[in-house]
This record gives sequence, structure tokens and C-alpha cells, in this order.
Amino acid sequence: MTTHLAIAGLALMLGLAACQQKSNPGAAQAAAGGGGEIVFARDAAVGAQYGAPGPRSCAPRDTPQSGALSDAQAAAYVICSNERVLAGAEQLLLMENVQVHVEPGRPFNMSTDAFSGIDPSKPVYEIHGGYTSYLCGKPGNGDEPSPGVNCLTGQRVKAKGACFRVDQNAWACTFEDFDANPGEDKPSPPPAA
Repeated sequence: MTTHLAIAGLALMLGLAACQQKSNPGAAQAAAGGGGEIVFARDAAVGAQYGAPGPRSCAPRDTPQSGALSDAQAAAYVICSNERVLAGAEQLLLMENVQVHVEPGRPFNMSTDAFSGIDPSKPVYEIHGGYTSYLCGKPGNGDEPSPGVNCLTGQRVKAKGACFRVDQNAWACTFEDFDANPGEDKPSPPPAA
């Protein structure tokens, strides 16, 4: 599982998954502030493979239409942009207790903002905060533990990233704690749905 963690960490640092745009009636709604609501939907089929809640997607991803996004909106977009099955690792990344503070917007900088799909004509908003990371393997798959303890959980208290506009004016956010040591994460059950 240690090898999977190294791959997962690298994938999280380098990857930015696009947030699927689908809604789910009755899904939990994030406090959006500044116009419109962000609706979460979980991919139950993916979650079932890991004995965990599925990764969240959100719609719409275009709130706010102009200007800076709120801390709550950024937290929602962090979740939607980052919860996913990590490519090549067959591990599910979930996030809980996401706390984000949004800094004032600044112009795009090619040296630091070369994110996939970014619109360089729009401001970039640096963010910082923290979250609880859950990295879940498929129960009973090779060296993965039994159901109910198939996740590694750790606190990410110095997370940093950026929120920015991508295709069709949608928002995406990166968020990672590069000071965290995934080797210190503890086995745990998946987060509650």
C-alpha cells in the first residue's frame, strides 16, 4: 500500500480531474454565497467498489459568474475537482472537513499557473486551509485490508492551491498539503456518506 500512496500522492500533485456536471435531486447543497447553489452528487457505483461513499461531482460549476468566489464555493470546488479514483493507483481519494480561505485574485502567471485547461485571461485565486484526506483501496484486493478499515486517513492542515476558470467558464481548484507525510496516515473506515 506504501507504493500506492507514493503514486497517489504524485497523481494528486500533478493531476486535476475535471468535475462532472450532473445534479442529483435531494443531494446535499453547499452554501454557495454570491448567487446560485452548488449541488453535490456522489457516484455510488464507484463508491461501492471501495466500500465507501462515491466521489462527489457538482453542478453548476459556473458560480459566481463574475468576480471572486467565496470560501464556501472554493471548498465545494476543491471537493469536486479532487475527489476521484487516482489514475494508475486504483485508490479512491475522498475529502472531508474541507476549510478554504480565498485570497484576492491576481493575473495568470505562466510560471506558476500552468494548470490543465486554465483560461489565462481570467484571474487566479490562491487558496489555503486544510482537510481530512481519505485514501481508500478496494477491500480484499491484494494487500488492501478488510472492509471497514480499507482507508488511510490523515489531516492536511497546510494545504495550498488555486481556483481558476477552465473550459466554458467553469471553476476548478487544486489543493494539496505538500508538508504532509502520507506515511503517518492511519488505517480507518471510509467517511460517512
